[in-house]
Amino acid sequence: MARHTRRPLAPLVAALVLLAAACGRGPAEEALKAAEASLDAARPAVEKYIPAEMKALTDAASAARAQLKRGNYKAALAAAASLEAKAKVASEAARKKKDELQASFAALEKTLPGEVQALRKRLAALARGDASSADMDQETVETARANLDRLAQSWDEARQKQGKDEVVQAVEQAEKVKSQLEEMAHAFLPAKSASVR
Repeated sequence: MARHTRRPLAPLVAALVLLAAACGRGPAEEALKAAEASLDAARPAVEKYIPAEMKALTDAASAARAQLKRGNYKAALAAAASLEAKAKVASEAARKKKDELQASFAALEKTLPGEVQALRKRLAALARGDASSADMDQETVETARANLDRLAQSWDEARQKQGKDEVVQAVEQAEKVKSQLEEMAHAFLPAKSASVR
């Protein structure tokens, strides 16, 4: 009677397990590549307008890649899908933030030049003696005029940054100019001074 040689089952099972795992790797890898492409596309705007969100996205990408390396393909696939969705949300949030900043700068652009001009006229009148002020000497007036020139230059620099699409820095600088102009207006413009008494 012929004898049948039985082959050990363990290597065969192991091979099947590896094959099944390999079949799951492909979709997970493709999904992760697509998610990382979405992240790369979103990165410039996110880093520029909502930089705090970028670390969470890069951490999520690293976690998804780690799952893939460990062979947790189902988890990697889910993580990749989540990452892609988060990257798209962050990209939209960055776009909205840019729109908000541009609107803020446009509003400042409508008001700041007029405030600078009003202060120039007032300080020029004080320097000529055309406008009286009991508690203001000429040295104070000349110092204020020099400070106003500095603020006007800073405003011009902010406009240049806006022209270079550096809207975050432009708004930050313009807001500082606005704050200092308001302080000067309260000190030197009669209407502003009266409003705080």
